[in-house]
This record gives sequence, C-alpha cells and structure tokens, in this order.
Amino acid sequence: MDSPVSPQSPERTGRKQEAALPGTLAKGRNEDPCSVVRQLAVWERELEEIEKKGGELMTGQWKLMREQMGTVMEGLAEMQGQLVEFRRVSVQGMAKVRSEVKEVEEKLQNIVAHEERAFRAEWRAELEALAGSLREGLRSE
Repeated sequence: MDSPVSPQSPERTGRKQEAALPGTLAKGRNEDPCSVVRQLAVWERELEEIEKKGGELMTGQWKLMREQMGTVMEGLAEMQGQLVEFRRVSVQGMAKVRSEVKEVEEKLQNIVAHEERAFRAEWRAELEALAGSLREGLRSE
C-alpha cells in the first residue's frame, strides 16, 4: 500500500529535501548542505582559535602574576633586612645613650660631692673662726 503524499512533500513542491543537521541550520534556507558544513568548520576553527588565545591570555596573566608576586616578595625581603638593620642600629644607639647618661650622672655626682666638700670646708672654717673668736671673748672676760 502506498503512503499518502503530504502537501509539503518534495514530490509535490518540486524541491529537493535538505539534509537534517544538528540545530537545523539549513532549515528554511536554500543553502547547499556542503556550504553549511564548510561554515560549521570555519566556526569550529574560529572557536578553537578563540579558546587557544584565551588559554594563552590566561597563561600570560599567570606568568605576570608570578612575576609581580616575586617582585613583591623581593621588596618585602629588602624591607625585612632594613628593619633588622634599623633594630640593630637602634639597640646600639640606646646602649650608647645609656652609657653617656651614666657618664654624665657620675660627673654630676662628682661635682656635687666636690661642691659639698668645699661648702662643708668653708662652713667649718667659718665655724672654727667664730668658735675661736668666742673663746677669745670668753677668755678676755
């Protein structure tokens, strides 16, 4: 038994049937299936090229990031060295200041002691002179 012929069949319309492709790119167009396949191949190559360039870009970005991190780490290491040197110089400076303060304190103590001895000697001489004049006054009475 013959199957009925649909009004849209190629036999009735006189058109040849187009190849069924994924996504039916040729649907509704009068394009040669070979040109559609060629266009798909072009798009595939373009997509591969875009993906390749994207991979290269990502690789370059990672390389740049590693270089920048290396530069940052070098800067941090240099700063750490400077900080260690600063601490060393600070400790030396504080030791020198303490030594000089101690020296000045000793000099001041010596000066005060000398002044005190001189003051006591002067007072002693004045007291002895006063005591001597008092004794003479008492003897003359």
